[in-house]
Amino acid sequence: MSKTVDSEPALPRPWVVYLGTTGLFGFASFSFLGIGGANIGIAFMLIATVFDWRRFWGVLRDDPALLLMLWCFAAVGLSAGMRVWHYPEEASQQFDGLLKVMQLFLFLWVAWWLQGRQRLIFWMLALALASFCLAVLRALDAETVAELMAMERPHFLWSINAIGQYAAACLLGMVILTPRFRRWLAGRRRRWLGMTTWLLLMALVGALVVLSLSRGVWLSLAMVSGGLLLYLGWTYRRDPTVGRRLMLTTAVVTLLVGVTLSVSDPVRSRVAIISQPIVDLWTLESNAQQIAGEESGRIRARLLLLGIHSWLESPWLGGGPDAPKRIIHEHREEFRGWENYSDFHNLAVDLLASYGVLGSLPLLLTFLLVLSVAHRGHRAGWLDKDLYLALTGLLLLNALAQMTDTRILASHGRFYSMLFAGAAYSWLLTARSLGGNGKPRASR
Repeated sequence: MSKTVDSEPALPRPWVVYLGTTGLFGFASFSFLGIGGANIGIAFMLIATVFDWRRFWGVLRDDPALLLMLWCFAAVGLSAGMRVWHYPEEASQQFDGLLKVMQLFLFLWVAWWLQGRQRLIFWMLALALASFCLAVLRALDAETVAELMAMERPHFLWSINAIGQYAAACLLGMVILTPRFRRWLAGRRRRWLGMTTWLLLMALVGALVVLSLSRGVWLSLAMVSGGLLLYLGWTYRRDPTVGRRLMLTTAVVTLLVGVTLSVSDPVRSRVAIISQPIVDLWTLESNAQQIAGEESGRIRARLLLLGIHSWLESPWLGGGPDAPKRIIHEHREEFRGWENYSDFHNLAVDLLASYGVLGSLPLLLTFLLVLSVAHRGHRAGWLDKDLYLALTGLLLLNALAQMTDTRILASHGRFYSMLFAGAAYSWLLTARSLGGNGKPRASR
């Protein structure tokens, strides 16, 4: 049984908790539906924290995430300042870029108001799922549906790759949490309706994953799913019952992938061309122009090389926020027809080209810190295994999928990171606020 703090008295005044929790749920409800609603939710959480600042600061001042946040602010701020020093007309653009980076650390406020309670985490995940599904349904029209069914990769909402990633995240999380949802429905009236709705939603997001034709998303989902299955296989290696279930799950997934490849020419053709740009990159030395052709994979390979060369020109501080878009515009003649790209389609290269090593390293360390905290939370009993696997899988999927298409600084990308990083980190802040040593007191 997991440990909760539902009965702990060490909480601020009820109205402050209500305000913070309302902001949290409002943020989750609008995380994909609208920036305005999500920002209002964030504002509520920040205001509630002002009235709870003693507890919050008492915990945060000893947390390594604070040092990483200050390091990131100083490094990215210096990078932006250097750019403004040479180009004063870009001051507003550079400040906006700095603000977007720092908003990633708002996951700490999400973590704080989740209060280390799994029940709140599940409600937040449910609201985020509903927000994504409603956003997709609201954006669909007859023309878009026709293009999707024809596998023509229409542009709606943010981008087809972003939709593919978020749909893959929904699918992964729902598959992992299906047994818990079934137990939650047990004994309830009309449980068949709940399970039918759940399965329909899984089918919807699964279809979006396939119809997105996003090779990066497919590969990332396969890597994360395979990694989780290997982890479970090793964990339950002495339990034959679980072993048989894992083998059955693997067989079903493999069968579904095989059927999809066999019946869909667009899917098969997208898979077949994954390797060629990789081969081109492997055999190149330094000249991006050697990658010929106008196929998107080759263009992205050329963008990747351009980004690496740009970073090497200023390896420590980078070119400042929004550097990829500016650099691509400067080389637009080399990418005729693709000059509207705003990034190098690789998260690592985009961060390095923008903020250099000094600005990118604290972001990497924060990501590793969140993964480590999630693991510790599971071992300490704060996170049940299924929730731990879901959060870890969603965080890894977010990182891997952006190795082929960057969106972490877009509003939807920031909100995604804040939701799941906050959920993974919440138990630690709560445990420290209660005991001061990160060790939770159990209340059953």
